[in-house]
Amino acid sequence: MLKLSIVRILISVVLVAALLLFYWRPLITLVIRNAAQLTALHDNDNVLMLKKALQFQPNNRHIIWQWSMALAKRGDYFAAYDAFNSLLAEPNLPLVMIYDALRIAVYAEQPDQALKLYQQANYLLPITAFEASMMANYLLEQNDFEDLELLQTLLCHAIHIAYDSPICNEIVANLTDTRANENDLAKAAAETLRWRRAPPPNHTTSGHTATDLSSISLATHVAKVLNLHPDHVTLGDELLVNGSFEKVLPLTYLPTGWREGQWVGGKLRDPGAFIVGTDIITSTDNFTLRIDGLYIERTGTNEPARAGVIHDQVTLKTGALYLLSLLYRTAPGHDPQVRIYLNDRVSVFAGEQILPPTNGTWSKCLLLAWNRNNSDLPIHLHLRIFATGTAWFDNVSLREVQLYRSPDPTEPILQVLSSLY
Repeated sequence: MLKLSIVRILISVVLVAALLLFYWRPLITLVIRNAAQLTALHDNDNVLMLKKALQFQPNNRHIIWQWSMALAKRGDYFAAYDAFNSLLAEPNLPLVMIYDALRIAVYAEQPDQALKLYQQANYLLPITAFEASMMANYLLEQNDFEDLELLQTLLCHAIHIAYDSPICNEIVANLTDTRANENDLAKAAAETLRWRRAPPPNHTTSGHTATDLSSISLATHVAKVLNLHPDHVTLGDELLVNGSFEKVLPLTYLPTGWREGQWVGGKLRDPGAFIVGTDIITSTDNFTLRIDGLYIERTGTNEPARAGVIHDQVTLKTGALYLLSLLYRTAPGHDPQVRIYLNDRVSVFAGEQILPPTNGTWSKCLLLAWNRNNSDLPIHLHLRIFATGTAWFDNVSLREVQLYRSPDPTEPILQVLSSLY
């Protein structure tokens, strides 16, 4: 019996040794891969772990995929594209891998490869406006109009309009026309695709504040407007989130704390096409909110088409005075009809205010308004345009004005200035 037990133990040891001999690489790879996934779950960088796993199984496509995505998450899109490139020749790639490869190709500035992947997936991938803009812009630069269906599909994704809408058909027709440079709609659409071609910003800073819109200078100006001593006016805490638009939702153009609003088409509103998102100021490397109005068809009977952003809800104290300040500019030669909306009745707070065009220069908007409601008032700040053209916004701020001696509440006071003094 003892000899039999020893034999069994020896056989078991030999079998375990054989299994380890033949499967040690997959086992070690599995351990490293699981550790890398746990690291990623805790939002940590797992690139080195996945690279180590590839040393044991260099042809494992799932590890190559995960490694490429980890490089992309780090922001190293060119290395991610090189890593993923070895998989692109494989047949029957899952759609999820094709989509990730497309996104990486776009960010690695390989729009031709992204287009091939999009066509490989039979246009079934849920691409973003940025990805669509990049690929559509590439087709326009190459004067590649053989597949108008593809161009139209990409354009509709880029500017958020229905594929079979007359607007989309008209824009595509104008863009592909030999006289596109003479057509206002084609030029506007092409310009929109160009600025949307830049990768979405990934700034995570807390934002910047212009020195000429500092709390001190604003409080001094408010005191002057209300005919009070400067020492009797202070400004409370900031009530808005990300008013400088420096923080942006990952892989989008939309600033955190704000959401896009499009009031276009349907039975109630005029047809139109707008683009909303963050845009970079190359001279300062700061970001602004940009709204492009490409096309509007006035019916005369429906609500006007409009688009912009909406801030999350802010609650105003009853009887309190508030200051809304912002910088804005409009493109030369156009009046996009910039409006700021705070609530539905000007008799209660500030209602909706119309800002004049600035012909390409930055202007400051200051709006003083009392909450004359008999209770606290929830508001959602809207920044919008109602016409074709372009408007930019920056340094949007809303703060309570704290007064040593409060004057009687009045109608809202709106000022648009080239400087504070």
